[in-house]
Amino acid sequence: MTDRFFQELNAKIENSYELPNQVIQRNPNPLVSIRTSVYNHGPYISDCLDGILMQKTTFPFELVIGEDCSTDNSRDIIMEYAACYPEIIRVITADHNVGAYANMERCARACRGKYIATCEGDDYWIDPEKLQKQVDFLESHPDFSLCAHRYKCYKQEEGKWLSDCRERLFANHPDGISFDLNYAMKNWVTTPLTLLVRKEAWDSRPMLRYCIDRTNVYFMLKQGKGFCFNEVWGVYRRHLGGIYGRAKLESRYRFVYNSCRELYLKDKNQLTCYLFYKSYSEYFICSKGKVLFQEKFDIKKFLSLFYYVFLMIF
Repeated sequence: MTDRFFQELNAKIENSYELPNQVIQRNPNPLVSIRTSVYNHGPYISDCLDGILMQKTTFPFELVIGEDCSTDNSRDIIMEYAACYPEIIRVITADHNVGAYANMERCARACRGKYIATCEGDDYWIDPEKLQKQVDFLESHPDFSLCAHRYKCYKQEEGKWLSDCRERLFANHPDGISFDLNYAMKNWVTTPLTLLVRKEAWDSRPMLRYCIDRTNVYFMLKQGKGFCFNEVWGVYRRHLGGIYGRAKLESRYRFVYNSCRELYLKDKNQLTCYLFYKSYSEYFICSKGKVLFQEKFDIKKFLSLFYYVFLMIF
């Protein structure tokens, strides 16, 4: 079943294609590749593209957009921008919808830069010097595999702004925090729209069936440290049409549990064991115990519930 999943995933990627453009000829050596996945982001995509294209840099960059056969006007808007920025925008698509995972991977494989940044089609950047500041940091800190920054969250339907709820992490670090793999897995620092990653760190990720941001960052931080600037340079948008908005709470916890289980089986150590049992406990609570009846009984996982539920309560 797993082999078939990856065969189908790779087939979707291989059957995708890039729409004609002049980027590779006119911009042969971009220092940064920005990866953007788009599906029915018509109401939001202009904010995303404007935030990227306003970047003031001393280096060339490219924007690789995965347009996943949207049923709204997303592609029309993208092609209008591509006509205005023929040296920057590349568009990858297919003859049918390939899904979020394949869309992400086909764009990542097309990226040519030394560094990869991410901004999905419903999110956007608000600082025109964001990329320059992050590149300057990584260029001067070769032992870091990635850097990030803080962000704001906008709840679209409610018109409500929220912070990233990370204030406590920066209480004694006004400029920002350095972190290693262990710290990041136990204190989720940021979100993908803020990341700038060395391409070799991005490419170190194995293909996993249950791919989430946390597992991606796990493998990236095995290649070096991370840094998060204590400045807000982007906006994460929550809306009913997004992946976050469409998924039911129990489904999200189940997917995270499956992801942490797969990570543990892929790379068994104390940290992945912690993530596995913690996610099991969270899914147990969210599903009201249904997980006990969905798989073979495991006494070790059952006993772990008491420890992690205690930690969550107290």
